Amino acid sequence: MIYVKIENGFIVDRIASASCTDGYELDKTGTSRIGYKRAMWDDDWNVKPLSTLVSEGIEEIPTGYKLSDNGSQFIELTDAEKIKAKLLKPTEKEKLVDGKIVPKTMDELYADGLVSKDDYNVYITAMRQSSYASETDALFWKYQEDEITKDVWMKAKQTIRDKYKKV
Repeated sequence: MIYVKIENGFIVDRIASASCTDGYELDKTGTSRIGYKRAMWDDDWNVKPLSTLVSEGIEEIPTGYKLSDNGSQFIELTDAEKIKAKLLKPTEKEKLVDGKIVPKTMDELYADGLVSKDDYNVYITAMRQSSYASETDALFWKYQEDEITKDVWMKAKQTIRDKYKKV
């Protein structure tokens, strides 16, 4: 059998013995741990559920966490919950989308005045070049081989320019 000694509400000693020693009490389940609060177990030495430990003030919910729906574990708060609790604040270059903090798009950064016109246009040029390479370069070669008209190739290029407008 397992016997424990309690001092100031904490388990300070744990012994295996056939009989009770003065100042010790029987741990009926053998689940006690030295250094833990006795209040974590009920009178029959069954570990109390986490939700009970929290409601009784024995355990505290760590900052940035909450109890799960069934009260059996701590789970991390979403970014949206952290923002609501004033634990987290998106920077001026971030936004909240579906409960997560994500970077703002280049268009949003420019609209918010966080990116200069020159830097924005450098980005637009890079986006155009990437799109030309993946979408219109093959059309150019088809035009060179007379498989399509120049108009088809030029319309595809214009579509990219329309999609990525410089300011």
